[in-house]
Amino acid sequence: MAARLGEVVQTFKTGDTVRLKSGGPDMTVVEVKTYDSGNTLARVIWFNSGPNGYELKTENILSEALTKATK
Repeated sequence: MAARLGEVVQTFKTGDTVRLKSGGPDMTVVEVKTYDSGNTLARVIWFNSGPNGYELKTENILSEALTKATK
C-alpha cells in the first residue's frame, strides 16, 4: 500500500519494539523485508500466555499496521 500525500511512513529495524495500531502485546521486530510490490513486512516475535505457560509466537505483519511501542 502506497503512502498518501503528507502521510508519515514509519520504518522499523531489527530490535524495535512495536505493537499493532489496533492494540495488543508489545512485539520485537526480528526482520524487515520490502517486496517488489512495495509492501514492507515486519517479522515480529512476542510471548503469549497459554495453558502450558508462556509460548513464543511469531508472525509477518504489514508495517502499515504497526506503530512503535511507547515505554
